[in-house]
Amino acid sequence: MSVRDIFGADKEKEVEGVVIDYGSFNVTVARAGGGNKAFDKEVQRLSKPYARIIQNLDNDVAEKILMSAYAKTVILDWDGVKLSDVEDVGEGERDGTVPCTYENVMKIFESIPDFYEDIKKVTRDNAMFKVESMEANAKN
Repeated sequence: MSVRDIFGADKEKEVEGVVIDYGSFNVTVARAGGGNKAFDKEVQRLSKPYARIIQNLDNDVAEKILMSAYAKTVILDWDGVKLSDVEDVGEGERDGTVPCTYENVMKIFESIPDFYEDIKKVTRDNAMFKVESMEANAKN
């Protein structure tokens, strides 16, 4: 196997996204970095006001910048995310679903940090965005 076979990523997948199936809901994600230049640009844009103090930037501020960049440029869509995941609702409203918006993504990231951490882990891993070799597809 070549280096490209092991580490090569599909630039189209990195930008257009891949679906992560969590069972009861799905999330379409782009790669955090790599071919997804929008992610890098958003991190730079959000960091710009802190340029003079970037070396001493508070960890909470740095994490908020990253969280916002993930919400704007990495989470592309979702299906089956419940209203109760985004806000406190009455018992009768728990099964309604919500659209994938920046605001809703941020609410879930802030209220369910493990979901945010999983998204970060998965979208940094180039294995999710690998190029499938023609030979492997031809053999199957």
